[in-house]
Amino acid sequence: MLRAVGLFALFASVHASGVRAEAQPTPAQALDAFLTTPRYRDPDEGERRDRDRAEVWHLESLERGDLDAKVCEGARWLLTGRLKRSGGARAAFEADAGLRDLSLIFYKVKTRVSPDLRGRYVQSRTPTPVARFTLSREQALALNNDRLGELLSGPGCVTQARALLNDLWIADEVAAERDAIAQLERARGVSAPPAPAPAPPP
Repeated sequence: MLRAVGLFALFASVHASGVRAEAQPTPAQALDAFLTTPRYRDPDEGERRDRDRAEVWHLESLERGDLDAKVCEGARWLLTGRLKRSGGARAAFEADAGLRDLSLIFYKVKTRVSPDLRGRYVQSRTPTPVARFTLSREQALALNNDRLGELLSGPGCVTQARALLNDLWIADEVAAERDAIAQLERARGVSAPPAPAPAPPP
């Protein structure tokens, strides 16, 4: 009888530890990086792991809109998570003792159409990083999470983000593409034909 009770306790302990292990969030879950199911995401969105490094890839273009606001958004997602309930990077590191570095990657998709061996045109797609936000375990655990939201807001957000993160990288092509788009939009505005004059009353 005692042996049976002991075996039951052992199995119960193993089962409970298994439940706890399954409940630990992945880095993407700790950040709440994705608010939709995989079915509705870009095929390259997700997590990538290389030993003690993890990356969370999120489709996000930096070509239009407020660049500083998007950079601050990326830093906030990594440090505190995307939602108010999120645990952020600290939760990811606490859930995985083997994780040493965590990066959030913003990327865009470059497409190319070329003929195959049968002469049919086939489109290929290449996910291309445009921004990378990286935090180490030591840095994440040393930060005061209660103040991060305050620091990562306002006009000095980008400066604060660079100070808080181990690495904040923006692709050189982002600035060039933003300048090209701005010039094109200005040219369109200047060369646009004037609006027709209203018709005279009958």
